[in-house]
Amino acid sequence: MLSKCEQFAQAAGYHELYLESHHNLQVALQLYERMGYRSCQGLAGSEHSLMDRFFVKELSRK
Repeated sequence: MLSKCEQFAQAAGYHELYLESHHNLQVALQLYERMGYRSCQGLAGSEHSLMDRFFVKELSRK
């Protein structure tokens, strides 16, 4: 499902994806890292104040 989201975003013209997660979601964190997401600082003013793990992935450019 994550791959489909990435494909859709790329087709829509996005060059990178950002996601937020929580340290209790260990399986999800491992998946994101396996899928090529790298840890980053959270976006300022995020609405998800409980999230404490942040990731970004650059999508291939066509």
